[in-house]
Amino acid sequence: MKIKFIDPQGNWFGLNTGLAYLAGALIAEGHRVEVIDLNNYLPGRTERLEGLRGANIIGISIKTFTVKEALKLAVSAKKINPDAILVCGGAHISIDGLDFMENNKSFDVAVVGDGEETMAEIASEKSLDQIDGIIFRDGDTIVKNKPRVLRKDLDSLPFPNYLCFDSISEYKIPYPHNLYPIITSRGCPSHCLYCALPLLGEGKWRARSPENIIAELHHMKRTYGLKKFQVLDDNFTLKLSRAKAFCRLLIEEKMSLEWECSSGIRAKFTDRELARLMKKAGVIQVKFGIESLIPEIHRSIGKGETLDDVFRAIHEYSQQGIKVGGYFLIGLPGSNKALDRESIERATRMGLDPAVWSILVPYPGTELYEIVTYEKQYNLLLDWREGLSVGGHQNQINITFDSSDYSAKERIDNFFYAHLRSRTYGYLLDMNDPNFKKAKTLLKLIFIYDLKRFPQHLYYIFKNFIAGMNLHTVRKGF
Repeated sequence: MKIKFIDPQGNWFGLNTGLAYLAGALIAEGHRVEVIDLNNYLPGRTERLEGLRGANIIGISIKTFTVKEALKLAVSAKKINPDAILVCGGAHISIDGLDFMENNKSFDVAVVGDGEETMAEIASEKSLDQIDGIIFRDGDTIVKNKPRVLRKDLDSLPFPNYLCFDSISEYKIPYPHNLYPIITSRGCPSHCLYCALPLLGEGKWRARSPENIIAELHHMKRTYGLKKFQVLDDNFTLKLSRAKAFCRLLIEEKMSLEWECSSGIRAKFTDRELARLMKKAGVIQVKFGIESLIPEIHRSIGKGETLDDVFRAIHEYSQQGIKVGGYFLIGLPGSNKALDRESIERATRMGLDPAVWSILVPYPGTELYEIVTYEKQYNLLLDWREGLSVGGHQNQINITFDSSDYSAKERIDNFFYAHLRSRTYGYLLDMNDPNFKKAKTLLKLIFIYDLKRFPQHLYYIFKNFIAGMNLHTVRKGF
């Protein structure tokens, strides 16, 4: 089979590891695979999409914030190649697949959950009604098959393949900071009040062996000239002994790699020894999901850890000379403008690098969704699909709900103030704008939301603009 995948343009650069895993699995089965990577390289979009002609299967990866772009691509794909099977998959489809298929007739099949085996069966031309883990269109009827049993043995999967991404193979773009993504485990067994991740993996955690991860790193070093990587796990340290064993192996291999844990380190599941081993193994940055620095709010979200656990973990990693960042949520139940503003100030005083702030979105199946749907003080303003959970530029700030003591405007005010205060400018900008336009946008936002620190912001923007640096660079807050 000739298979073409498309990764739509999103808010942030980054290689789509899910598509790379699918490509690796399909190539191992003898199929021809290409990924049209519009997220990391947009020029020539129309001409590149013409390459869909002749494909047997076209697949589009969909996140919630790329749904609109994905739908445009689906229309184009059907016009260019009406005979191809058009497949959708990705995190959004795993949460909302049935409704999505009912409302978007361009797609023939939706892949729910892990896609490697499912896509291989579709490509083998197996009858759709015999393939687990899909939703498909049968005339005017939508058929949802039984879920696919989660694969336990992740070590048996072929490594992700990025050579079939046109951004790398044809256009030779330098991936940002040469920081390639790896996934060492899948899923998370925790049930935080706001988090939809357990819904994607049935609340189960599956891990690769340290030896298999090291083998992938050797492969990436040979194939891509790997110098840096980032771990994208939802829960990298759940099994502390595995995380330590991986670090020890990496040290023994003397690969001279720098790496980051962009997510996946829970304060409860780490200790001083792991921090020391990670530093010795090449870690330069870790980020913790802190969510709120107000004790009563933090206790209510169900993370199973305390702020004391968070402070201890931050101290242990900082003591090793590792840069520490944190993720926070604006609008958690029980919070209000004043409490979130205090959380922002506390994060700034901690010197986290970076502190990243996101607007809370109530995903279906979470406890948060039940709270905002049925408790009287909350008002649903938009469908959750219109929400924004991980930041984005100023034209995409959508508040899905507010409450009687925390209005939508106050939530927006805190979002802008938080990123200006933390100097994480990139979350307020369009990544595709030139620097002069970014600077103009920032000056306007500073005037509205943080006029008090206008001179400090102006100095930093001017310094970066003159140096030709990208204003998405993050620094500690003022």
